[in-house]
Amino acid sequence: MKRKTRQREIIKHLFQSEGRPLNPLEILSLAKYSFSGLSLATVYRAIKELVEEEWLITVEVPGLSLYYEINHHQHHHHFYCSACRKVFEVEGCVPVDGLTPKGFLLESHEILLSGRCSGCIPS
Repeated sequence: MKRKTRQREIIKHLFQSEGRPLNPLEILSLAKYSFSGLSLATVYRAIKELVEEEWLITVEVPGLSLYYEINHHQHHHHFYCSACRKVFEVEGCVPVDGLTPKGFLLESHEILLSGRCSGCIPS
C-alpha cells in the first residue's frame, strides 16, 4: 500500500463528495479549491495508485479520455452528458438476455446512455 499523502486524500474525498465518475481534468479543476499546488502529473500518479489498489476502477466513454469511479458499486451503467461532458451513474440494469445472437454465450455487457443531464436541459 502506498503512503497517505494530502494529494491522494483530497482526490479520494473528491470522488466521495461528487458521487460520480471523474476524469483527470475534472479532478484537477475541482481540487484547485482545496489544494492549489496540485499538478496534472500528480493527479495521474494518484489515480494510477488508486486503480492498482482497486479503490478506483475505469469507466470508458468511447472517443474520450478515461473516467474513474470508486470501486464499491454493484453492476450498473453510465449516462454521458454531451453538453457538460460529465458522466453519471445509472443504477440497475435492463434485461439483455434476448439480445445475444443464437448460439452465443453472454458473459458481460456495458451500456452507455447519452444525452443532456438535468443541469444542461434548457428550462
